[in-house]
Amino acid sequence: MSSQLSPATTPLTSTSSINERSLVEPAETTPLVEPAETRSEPSGLVIGDDGLARPRWAAHDPLLRDYYDTEWGMPVRDERGLFERLSLEAFQSGLSWATILRKRPAFRTAFAEFMPDVVANFDDDDIARLLEDAGIVRNRAKILATINNAAATVRLREDGGLVQFIWAYQPDETPAPATYAQVPTTSPESVALSKALKRAGFAFVGPTTMYALMEAIGMVDTHLIGSHRRGTSGVWATAAVSERVPRCTE
Repeated sequence: MSSQLSPATTPLTSTSSINERSLVEPAETTPLVEPAETRSEPSGLVIGDDGLARPRWAAHDPLLRDYYDTEWGMPVRDERGLFERLSLEAFQSGLSWATILRKRPAFRTAFAEFMPDVVANFDDDDIARLLEDAGIVRNRAKILATINNAAATVRLREDGGLVQFIWAYQPDETPAPATYAQVPTTSPESVALSKALKRAGFAFVGPTTMYALMEAIGMVDTHLIGSHRRGTSGVWATAAVSERVPRCTE
């Protein structure tokens, strides 16, 4: 199945200065989380004023708390939304998610609401504009990778599209962590997905970044046992294995 979902692709060609050297990726780092005060359960959960249990990273900052309560771990099954998540996870590498979340409105404006067809046609003038935009993360390699990945997303439409491609790597089972120490940072599926995306022409899609994406879009449920969000995505709480897209591994 993986050969069917991982077509050979040709390098992106455009008027912009995107080349193999400009897309060299640094070593991946485990996503950073915000520091938190103590008032937590042994598992790492914090009981909020509303009586709900959340992880430390989502317990105090109102922006992160709202993101955790309403977005993180919920299924994303549209191309634009998935391309946005893929792009922001790449920009997050080495930074805190809070930084990216606060800059998300500016990212959306700068990258044309993450419409793949538009971003794929960004040229040198757009790159210069983005490098001057203080509202986003002005990392040239990540900017070029986003443009490159937009073009790769457009190409994937010939083979079922980005949504089908990524969700094909949903595992048969999800972790059930009771503590932070039990939350994985990679999996066989994230490694396989990373390799498949790279073959399809994507950049900044390492296994750790892909596992973070899988968590964010509900492909796995790593909400700690006891969190009020555990099992609320509708993916794992109610969907039978036969109702999910078949798993791809290598």
